[in-house]
Amino acid sequence: MDGTLFADGFDAAVIGVDFNHSVPRVVYSVPAMAEILMKRDGMDYFEAVEFIQYNVISAHLGDGTPIYIEPMSHSDALEQLTY
Repeated sequence: MDGTLFADGFDAAVIGVDFNHSVPRVVYSVPAMAEILMKRDGMDYFEAVEFIQYNVISAHLGDGTPIYIEPMSHSDALEQLTY
């Protein structure tokens, strides 16, 4: 676990660990993170996602930086990848 980083305050949004890198990376669900901010800080969903994108996802802290995902269906993933 040496070098693996966690996003403070978002333990309930962890959905897994990626072992495909030199340092394991914790994987978080962005919608679950947004729910935490909505309950904890009274943000609406869009405020919470904007906060996460600007203050959390944009911070690259080295090889152990967490991975943040938007869960989606196969067809939604294909649609996103065609843009």
